[in-house]
Amino acid sequence: MSYPAYPEYKDSGVEWLGEVPTHWEVVKLSYLAISKGGGTPPKDELQYWNGSIPWVTPKDMKRQWITSTIDTLSEAALHASPVSMVEPGHVLIVFRSGILRNRIPVAINKVPVTVNQDVRAYNVRPRLLPDFFLRLTQGLNRELLPEWSKQGATVESLDSELVNSTQLPVPSRGEQEAIITFLDHETARMDALVEEQQRLIELLKEKRQAVISYAVTKGLNPDVPMKESGVEWLGDVPEHWVRKRLKNVSSFITVGIVVNPSSYLAEEGLPFIYGGEVREGYIEVDKARKISLEDSCRNRKTMLETGDVVTMRVGYPGVTAVVPPECEGGNCASVMLTKKGSYDSSPDFSQGIKESG
Repeated sequence: MSYPAYPEYKDSGVEWLGEVPTHWEVVKLSYLAISKGGGTPPKDELQYWNGSIPWVTPKDMKRQWITSTIDTLSEAALHASPVSMVEPGHVLIVFRSGILRNRIPVAINKVPVTVNQDVRAYNVRPRLLPDFFLRLTQGLNRELLPEWSKQGATVESLDSELVNSTQLPVPSRGEQEAIITFLDHETARMDALVEEQQRLIELLKEKRQAVISYAVTKGLNPDVPMKESGVEWLGDVPEHWVRKRLKNVSSFITVGIVVNPSSYLAEEGLPFIYGGEVREGYIEVDKARKISLEDSCRNRKTMLETGDVVTMRVGYPGVTAVVPPECEGGNCASVMLTKKGSYDSSPDFSQGIKESG
């Protein structure tokens, strides 16, 4: 998307920022805002918790506007712990969290809040509007994250000195307001499009499920004679189909290694499939743990063969995939394993139907 250019630009003097309109200022953040941190009241002092005051932590920073939080504090916490009230209109920035590997969460509190030690609240001065600072941080996330990250820290965190010394572009207040209005309109329109696409995706998922369900229970010929299956949830099936128990069409049904599966983990070897790698119709082999051939052979009953079927037992029970050739000889844990038998487990199910007539 392209936008009209300003008549003239100048070098901002900041390498990652590049050029800015000539009439814009470039100002150090410490001249534009002051910040304060927060803290955590003692967890064992129940009188400090479950009050009426929102307490912002990184897990609350998934929204742009903060009006409520997962945890709350009482008035007593303000007088006996390292927290203080943050009035509405502050720009909240996460300073310590694993999410800082990917982005800098930023939000504005619409109600009075407190913050924990992993969040800092910025009170911006009149020349910088809170909404503009929020949009600036959002738009420059990719550039600011390496600039603000604390080097050598054992956990992902930002360095307050680096943040405060950042040079930021500052238009006039009128221009900031115009930019904010434009971005509010455009982002709302895009959010609506995303929501519409998500609804469409859900509908397509439902249709996909219905197509699969119909094909595997009714077949592909709508004119074939039907009969009662004798199974309430299954209903009628084609007259020439045979009903069998799963144990009669599979050579063996079991679960993966259940006794200390983690003791078999290896740096190198064959895929060791857990439930977390099983997706609907496929296995994320590249994310799988490893098991040595020797250890896999010691657990021969659960060794994987191409064409076996693995099913999640927890998390998303029932999600099933066919074992691909690259998992041959590997093993599994935390899944139900159905060994290949007198059924077609080929991912190309339609080809199997054509060949079987």
